Amino acid sequence: MFGQILDKVDSWLGRSFLLVRFFPWLLFFAANLIFASFEFEPVRKYLLDYYESAGSASKVVDTVLAIGAIAVVAFTVSPAIRAITKLIEGENLWWPIRASMLLNQRLRYDSFISERQELLNARARLPATGEIKKRLWEASLLGEALEKITDARAIDEAEKQIKSIKMLRLMNMRVPVKEFRSAVISLERALSRNCAHPGRLRGNSDSRNPRVEMADIAQSERLSGLYSDMMDKLAPYVQDIAQSRELRMFKKHESEFAKAELAPTRFGNHVAALRSYCDTRYGFDFDFFWPRLRLVIADDTIKSSLDAAKTQVDYSVLCLALTLLFILNWLLILAFAGEELHLLFVLAALGPPAVLFWLWMVRESYSDYSNLVRSAIDICRFDLLKALRRPLPKSTEEEIETWHQTARLLLFDEHHENATLEHP
Repeated sequence: MFGQILDKVDSWLGRSFLLVRFFPWLLFFAANLIFASFEFEPVRKYLLDYYESAGSASKVVDTVLAIGAIAVVAFTVSPAIRAITKLIEGENLWWPIRASMLLNQRLRYDSFISERQELLNARARLPATGEIKKRLWEASLLGEALEKITDARAIDEAEKQIKSIKMLRLMNMRVPVKEFRSAVISLERALSRNCAHPGRLRGNSDSRNPRVEMADIAQSERLSGLYSDMMDKLAPYVQDIAQSRELRMFKKHESEFAKAELAPTRFGNHVAALRSYCDTRYGFDFDFFWPRLRLVIADDTIKSSLDAAKTQVDYSVLCLALTLLFILNWLLILAFAGEELHLLFVLAALGPPAVLFWLWMVRESYSDYSNLVRSAIDICRFDLLKALRRPLPKSTEEEIETWHQTARLLLFDEHHENATLEHP
């Protein structure tokens, strides 16, 4: 019966409404009823009575009316999701709160910049792979000319430092510049003082039977292995991981912060970063053009992906708002009319983690959505120009000017430039 009612609501209002608006409100009212039944005896008796006679005609009518009322509430307050989203962005916060949050985000931004600069400087200080190979090869020629092992301790020291770098490589961690340079110098010293080619070792010339000691052969083979590891694995890895970490930090910075705009919340900076991406790459005014572009996207795969991602964002935003409303509502009820403390303890223990969880879900779901939006704009932005009867630009600079010119016309009613229109 309950499933049939939900199917009816779905057929009337649509699956998106059912998932994004109706179910969160349904869970909100259910959670309030459960809390009220634990706290107030009349509510508990009513629910038990309702459960015992759930199949009666009057209770079925009550269920239909209750679900209908929840659907009406969900539909009525649907526009509030946009206002809640703006509040999470930090636009409408009280100024003292907004100022303190802006300071925190500024510190995060500066920390990102410092870390990026540190990674850039560290990679710049790394010796080039070609230079390392040249130095070690020249050192190995000096060692081969000796035709013997003269300094086994140098091999031990080089092995010790190279093992440390190998461990960092196994854990896919960045190698500190100082540690890597030290390992290269140690290996260079060991190669220049010992022969790393077992086949070129010669015995003791003072002996009547010059024979190469097995220990020297083992040392030479060990040094040769260290040389091969550094040339073939470690030196390229150190450069690659440094470049990879720098690129990863750049991508994270681009996704979390705009070029110039700074919002007071992390979610707001994700939104600003999306606007900045569109403006810096294409001159595309996201807030103005995106709703129009969304209407002309013809690819069903892109449209369905965008709809699913936007559904997740709206669902997370509404769940966050209802969680906060639930906590504040019951804090007031328990403060003025509560009889037992155990619900207050439950609320204090589970409330903050629930709010933090939904905040995290809002950020993560919007991050996925913004990546899809970026992709859609990269692929489909010219569809909007075609729909607006604008000729397609022939270069990146011309494209930026085209979007700026279109925005000036549509946003500010500027007709100073007589733009050419194309018609099919």
